[in-house]
Amino acid sequence: MITVRFPFAAAICLVIIGCSDTTRVATSQTTAAPDEVFWAKNQLAEQTAAPGAVRFPRFEVYALSNGDRAYCGDMSLPNAAGHILGSVPFYMRSRAGVVKSIEADVSSAEFARKTCADVRKGSLRIG
Repeated sequence: MITVRFPFAAAICLVIIGCSDTTRVATSQTTAAPDEVFWAKNQLAEQTAAPGAVRFPRFEVYALSNGDRAYCGDMSLPNAAGHILGSVPFYMRSRAGVVKSIEADVSSAEFARKTCADVRKGSLRIG
């Protein structure tokens, strides 16, 4: 017979392990209207010190099966004076003009790179 000495701790553990608030969605690359691309690039550029200096050498748009949009690619990273410090990968997810997630700086580069790799493979787990 198994005796549980800490039932509350066991219940918490089951909730944490057993209940995930993420959903897997299918992704497919799509073409966005120019106004959507303009809006998305502005949202991303606003995350930098000099939004007017940002350039997007790679910009991809994906439709998600839940109705969201995902944006992936690379953007230049300017300092406050507008001088380009380098390039950084970005990831952004939105729905109907509302940003749900945005990763567009050096500290989140690895997360953006990994997330966009999943998006490009056709499947993404979102929370």
